[in-house]
Amino acid sequence: MKPWSFVIATALVASLHAQAPATYETGVMLNASDLLPANLLRGPSYRVRDQVPTDGYMAHFTIDSNFGTFTAIGVPEAKRRISEAEGIHKLVETSKGDLFAEGLKRSVEQPIDAVKNIVKNPVESVKQAPKTVGHFFVKVGSGIGRGVTRAVDRVEESAKKDDHDAGQTAAEAGRGISTAAKSVSGFDKAKLDTAKQLGVDPYSDNERLQEEMDKVTWAFFAGGLPLRIGAAVASAGVAVAATNMVGIPEDTY
Repeated sequence: MKPWSFVIATALVASLHAQAPATYETGVMLNASDLLPANLLRGPSYRVRDQVPTDGYMAHFTIDSNFGTFTAIGVPEAKRRISEAEGIHKLVETSKGDLFAEGLKRSVEQPIDAVKNIVKNPVESVKQAPKTVGHFFVKVGSGIGRGVTRAVDRVEESAKKDDHDAGQTAAEAGRGISTAAKSVSGFDKAKLDTAKQLGVDPYSDNERLQEEMDKVTWAFFAGGLPLRIGAAVASAGVAVAATNMVGIPEDTY
């Protein structure tokens, strides 16, 4: 007869073995061609890497393009990144055209960075805003330029007098200019139209896409020219199909 201690020890080992959690299957390598339609695997300026690692739950795509390498987790995001790569390509091609050059020539004096900074950070910007910003607003058909100049003068005067309300003066002036900049310039609306033509998310975190949309939209908008995203840009019907492909609601624009 076996000692009771041995029997108990054996039973405990068996019990622990039975309760041990099963080992999860490690991530496997999949092929992009098994996850995406053939027409999305490669484009004029991008290529989806065929090897797609997984973490056991999601597929991790890598997209090589002429404008950098993009990563995406899951099929929906991969489709969005592909649309963005195509969008960047169209914007770059558009920037090589004569119409863009003409728009750029007309808009060369328009301080886009200064205007955008006023919108994003009105309090600090109004203290530093160059009076040439006013020239921009006058050219787009607004008296905001004079308002910018007056606001800067008010802030400078308060500062010279060591006025305790100088900060409040700057804040009020900045908020007023910010609101006017957003509504009068119309740049944001023009940029939404650019995104719609491309079939991309206007609020994407893709920095290169945002940079190219800013550049092209500004040239056409500030240059007073109709927005055209080149001969290769999607027609209205194709653009709608593109927005459906990447899951962007039509009312986003």
